[in-house]
Amino acid sequence: YGSGHLLGWSQVDSIFLGGMLSISSTTIILKAFEELRLKSRRFAQVVFGVLIVEDLIAIVLLAGLSTVGIAGDMLGAKLFSSAAQLLMVVGGWFLIGYFVVPAAFRYARRFLENETLIVLSVGMCLLLVVFATHFGYSAALGAFVMGSILAETGEHGRIETLIQPIRDVFAAIFFVSVGMLVDPKVLAEHGGAVVLITVVTIIGKILSSTAGAVLAGQRLKDSVQIGFSLAQIGEFSFIIATLGVTLGVISDFIYPIAVTVSAITTFSTPYLIRVSDKSASFIERILPNWWRSSLERYSFAIQQNRAQGDTKERRLAAFLTLSLNGILVTVIFISVAKYLEPILETWTKDSRLSFIVGWGISVILSAPFIWGMFSSYRPKGSATAVPERVSTFLGQLVTIVWIGTLTTGYFTT
Repeated sequence: YGSGHLLGWSQVDSIFLGGMLSISSTTIILKAFEELRLKSRRFAQVVFGVLIVEDLIAIVLLAGLSTVGIAGDMLGAKLFSSAAQLLMVVGGWFLIGYFVVPAAFRYARRFLENETLIVLSVGMCLLLVVFATHFGYSAALGAFVMGSILAETGEHGRIETLIQPIRDVFAAIFFVSVGMLVDPKVLAEHGGAVVLITVVTIIGKILSSTAGAVLAGQRLKDSVQIGFSLAQIGEFSFIIATLGVTLGVISDFIYPIAVTVSAITTFSTPYLIRVSDKSASFIERILPNWWRSSLERYSFAIQQNRAQGDTKERRLAAFLTLSLNGILVTVIFISVAKYLEPILETWTKDSRLSFIVGWGISVILSAPFIWGMFSSYRPKGSATAVPERVSTFLGQLVTIVWIGTLTTGYFTT
């Protein structure tokens, strides 16, 4: 954003530029890790987690930037609504798929020849891509969710082996298409902007990602390697730039600049990853001993706290169980209210009766998940201890309030 103002761009141009530079490229990083044989390294696993969260946040970012383009303001209510909708829709896909797809694969395993398996896997991926685009989300998000579901089928090893040739073809198409979008005239007309934005992208992402990893308790060496790995922009930058062009709110030259910066950082990524190990060692050598010792103690304390946090882990697990089951309950209630209740009202000619029947169907369909919410926190040791009773009561109270809210909020009486 500051770089855009420094270049004399408008406020909206600068905001969109900030959005373009905020998301790293999953495609580029995965390809670089594979070629350098680093996928199994500890820092690479953290990078994969960061990329997943970035792709999810990018959906909310797109909604926020749409608001900026249309209303000229970043509305918090709009962002919150988009985040809640993303959680419900994507969570519903994942949970339904998690229960249905692995069971179906286990049942049909003896019929799954290689040809059948690859066609089925690609078909399911494209099916969820269609769903994602229908709901206004990116195709990449739909493909990611289905990939996560297929990873739980027990056939992920075979699928990964069979899908590799197809993946390589599309990866080649991706890089060729990006190269074809680079306009040499842009380098001549906006060379200074390209250089500035490229430097800001690489240095800014290295510093911010390294600092974030250190604060999260990662070792200094791993943190530096994480920062160097995330120092690029990619496919989501094009999506954000396309959004601005479609809305007619950003200047025409920003898209080719984003493509050029992406191409430059694509080429620099493998080299940055290669030198990250030596750079981390150099930083460790030049740091004062007391600073290095402090970072080591901080990292050790964070890791030790995680290892010993049994109660916290159980409460976090209870929170996740409560939330995931709550998502499924919400999806069922909303689906019945939106699609089934109008049909019932047409049949019964009575809105109150259709409400009662629809509510009953919602409760029956979601009963297993309501019970999952109600029993999300399971006491360990003495169930009569006050903290254990409080945690159990809170889970049950949230369940009752949640169902009551759905009953009064999503049905008409």
